[in-house]
Amino acid sequence: MSRAWRQLQTAAVAEAVARKAARSRPRHIEDGESMALMAWAAVRRYKGRPVSELLIHYPAGGKRNGLEAARLKRMGVRAGIPDYFLHVPVEGWAGLWIELKRPKARGVKAGATTEHQDEQLRLMASLGYRAEVAHGWQQAADIIADYLGLKRAAP
Repeated sequence: MSRAWRQLQTAAVAEAVARKAARSRPRHIEDGESMALMAWAAVRRYKGRPVSELLIHYPAGGKRNGLEAARLKRMGVRAGIPDYFLHVPVEGWAGLWIELKRPKARGVKAGATTEHQDEQLRLMASLGYRAEVAHGWQQAADIIADYLGLKRAAP
């Protein structure tokens, strides 16, 4: 199977995963976008490694009760930390942080960043990291592809 065909198939699977998650559980649209991004990253390669091995997801968001939130805070969880970190320094950047938001869709507004997220993105940028907000997995994939100097992310 050719690389182009495999990438096309992966993009189709990633889109199907995102659509299914958006239909089945509207509260968790970003979950589907995250899964689609990781499906894409699993077949893209950078210096011989799948991008998925270099891309870390921080699942710090979500609703928690007070005790759980306090426990996580003592463990170092911080409000506003971006969803993804690509720990590859390139062209003067120490790495890439991405805050993934849901894309604008029929009947659904695009996700917006919180004050804490904006603050963390500014902090990361001031420390020499590239820090971006992506609306949807395809935009995140394009940002990663651009950062790593790969060909366009999605067909």
